[in-house]
Amino acid sequence: MATPAREIPENGLYLITRRVTQRELLMRPDAIVNELLTYFLGYYAGLHCIAIHSFIFLSNHYHLVVSNPLANLPAFMRDFDAISARAMNAHRGRFENVWAPGSYGEARLERTSADILTALRYVTCNAVEAALVSAAKQWPGLKVLPHEIGKRTFRACRPDWFCN
Repeated sequence: MATPAREIPENGLYLITRRVTQRELLMRPDAIVNELLTYFLGYYAGLHCIAIHSFIFLSNHYHLVVSNPLANLPAFMRDFDAISARAMNAHRGRFENVWAPGSYGEARLERTSADILTALRYVTCNAVEAALVSAAKQWPGLKVLPHEIGKRTFRACRPDWFCN
């Protein structure tokens, strides 16, 4: 069954969640996973003019806080999820689904300080709330910490071993 069309207005601010199939630990952090996700997240955000404000990639799901100035969120999510799934499968030596059936979850945020801070806090504290680490900075996976928002630059090389 096809995913129903989403109303994605320009200039929306969103909290995005995407789960791995059967909550498997397919995105467990290592140097290759972090490099793949960094590269593809940056590449497709740039391609689709998506501003990424915060994120965390846990072993079985991820969260993004993004702005969508040109209403390109569905195309960004389609491309990022497709390529990251193929790369993750290549890295893990598997051939099945990576993402849970259905689509990503998106919550449109009001542009109020309270709404934005709640979303950023949720993303930042996710690994702590899941009892994976005692402090957010301890999570070895890809993440943005509160003091890095708007300040940290991520760099990654295109993985030469992966040809999509």
